[in-house]
Amino acid sequence: MADKPTSMKKYMKKSEIATFGIGLFGVALLTGWMPDYTATFFADFAFKGKGFDADAMSNAISVVFLVAGIIGAVCELVIGYLVDNTRTKLGKVKPWIGFGVIPLALISLLVFVAPNTNNQTLAIIWMFVIYSLYTAFSCAVESPSNCFGSLCSPNPSERSTAISIASFLRSVGQSGGMVVILVVGLIMKAAMGEQQYKNAEAQGLDLLISTAVCALGLILFVMIFFTNNKERVPSLRKKFLSRMPSRSYLLIRIFLWFLSQN
Repeated sequence: MADKPTSMKKYMKKSEIATFGIGLFGVALLTGWMPDYTATFFADFAFKGKGFDADAMSNAISVVFLVAGIIGAVCELVIGYLVDNTRTKLGKVKPWIGFGVIPLALISLLVFVAPNTNNQTLAIIWMFVIYSLYTAFSCAVESPSNCFGSLCSPNPSERSTAISIASFLRSVGQSGGMVVILVVGLIMKAAMGEQQYKNAEAQGLDLLISTAVCALGLILFVMIFFTNNKERVPSLRKKFLSRMPSRSYLLIRIFLWFLSQN
């Protein structure tokens, strides 16, 4: 009996389709809310009561995120090149996802641990360094994870189904992180009382705990994906780069973001 054509043959187990989505859910659970809440933490909590010049700090935070946007654009291109030249028994994309989650989780936690300093210049340098590191590590995990769908099956129909389900779960994960923040706040308020909770919230403790919960979710869900899913499409260059934003698009995105901050 002749083999079924690639367009009809099923390659993925049902569990793989599910765990691909679970992996993207885990990544989005952490990265989906970090930029907005990091900006809030830098502006309102990180150096509260230090007597820093408010206008200077506000301008510095805008520049921090502008620089991070440029770093993210560069990282997208660099990661695309590095992934395409990665050759391991695990594949091209999986090593970046699996081995990148723990560094990403640690860096994410450090974003909400501000140094105890009265030096405004040092505080600004810390914001630049820590958020640039977060941007680089998040690109190193998030971009390859978003491209895994191109490698999961030679069957276009099966691949499309897997990507659709994973995209839906990723969008759920983006909202899930904000739900974690809400639930953590409610639990802290019930456990600590109104006044103690306000004191903890003023120090950004709720964000730190929420990040820890989401970071644990990131590691758990990505490890489920990592152990269960396989890459089945050997050629990656066109598929990966076609999913990467173009340089022109990236520069336009950075420019529009900068305009929105002014």
